[in-house]
Amino acid sequence: MTSAGPGRDEMLTVRGVRVHLLGGGRGEPLLYLHGAGTTNVWLPFHAQLAARCQLYAPDLLGFGASDRPEWLDTVQDHAVHLLDLLDALDLERVHVAGLSLGGWIAAELAVWASHRLKSLTLIDAAGLYRPDVEVPDLFMLDHAETLRLLFEDQTIADRLLALPETPELVAQRLKGNVTLARVGWNPYLYDPKLMQRLHRIRVPTQVLWGERDRLFPLALGEAWRDAIAGATLQVIPRCGHVPPAEQPAACAGLIADFVDANGSR
Repeated sequence: MTSAGPGRDEMLTVRGVRVHLLGGGRGEPLLYLHGAGTTNVWLPFHAQLAARCQLYAPDLLGFGASDRPEWLDTVQDHAVHLLDLLDALDLERVHVAGLSLGGWIAAELAVWASHRLKSLTLIDAAGLYRPDVEVPDLFMLDHAETLRLLFEDQTIADRLLALPETPELVAQRLKGNVTLARVGWNPYLYDPKLMQRLHRIRVPTQVLWGERDRLFPLALGEAWRDAIAGATLQVIPRCGHVPPAEQPAACAGLIADFVDANGSR
C-alpha cells in the first residue's frame, strides 16, 4: 500500500512551544504518539488510520521538528503539554494510541486525565519495570545495533540502514536521543511510581504487543494488561518492537477497530 500524504502538515505554537503536527481523515478523533526511535513522518500506518479516524499525529516535544523546551525533563511534562495541545485543537475527548515512549506518555495522560480520553491503546509501551525481565540498554548501542534489535524482520533494518546519512537525519536522531536521555535515563525507561497509579485509568484499554519484541519482551505487555482494570492484550505475530512499521495493516486495524468499538462513549 502506498501512503498518501497527510491532509494536515503544520507548525503550531502551544503555550510558547512550537509543535509539528501531521493529520488527516474524518470520524472519531485519534491522537497517535510515536516512539523515540523515529520522527513522526507520514507512513502507510498513518494513512491506514486516517482512512478510518480523524488522526492527529504530533512530533513529541524534543523529536522531529517540535521544540525541546528547557522545562522538559519527565514523561509527565509530555503529558501536560499534550493536554495543552488538545485544548489548542479544541478537542475535548479523544482516543489515544502510543508506541514505546509514546505509549508510556499515553498511559500517563490516561492516569492524570482519563476524562479527556475515550479509549487507550498501548503499543509495546515503555514505563513499567519487572525484576525478572531484562531490557537491553539502548544508550550502549549504536544506530545499526538499535535498528537490528527493534525489528524481527531484518530486511526492514537493512533498508533503513541503506538510507543516506544526511546531516539532517543525523541531527534529528541526535536530538531524539538527547530527549530520550532527559526523560528516560534514570530510572531506565520506567517510572517506579507508575504501577501504583494505573488504577486511575478508567477508559477502555487495549495493549498491543509484538510477539518477538526483544527490547520490551511480551512479559511487560502482560504486566500492562494485568495492571489496568479491564485491559485486553493482543499479540501481533511475526513482529518485533515496532508494529506500526513491521505490521502496519494489522496494527492500524486493531487500533481502528478499538476506536470504532468505543466511539460512542
